[in-house]
Amino acid sequence: MGFTGDVVDVDVRELVCRAQASDPDAWEAMHRRSYPRLLAYARRRLPGAHEADDAVSGAFARAYDRLPRFRWKGAGFDAWLQGILRNVVLERGRASTRMAREPVPEQASVDPTPLDRLGGCRLQGTPGSRDPSHDPANARSGVFAEP
Repeated sequence: MGFTGDVVDVDVRELVCRAQASDPDAWEAMHRRSYPRLLAYARRRLPGAHEADDAVSGAFARAYDRLPRFRWKGAGFDAWLQGILRNVVLERGRASTRMAREPVPEQASVDPTPLDRLGGCRLQGTPGSRDPSHDPANARSGVFAEP
């Protein structure tokens, strides 16, 4: 047996069988065994460490959900897990490409409000007005004066 980090490299088949039987220790050992390799792959293909870590977490979440359906065919568990990560990375790349291609909308034109259409008129006697020519009585009657 060799060492991978601080986890003893045990038979992967045994770990997978135990994890499929809902053994959390087996899942943790598989995670510790595979995480550094998967993170290195994601970091080479994504723009930042945070995005890479998120992609690996997403890949492990998918693998955990799909583990009961995993069957020993082809290249085995490591290739299966790598394929899941590859798909996660590709999906993130497509999403970021779509976002980069979408035009940024110009600032929406704001329709003028009814007060804007009055052309700068103001109600005489506006509260807080210090102009003595404004008659508060006219404010109640809705009389407008030019500025």
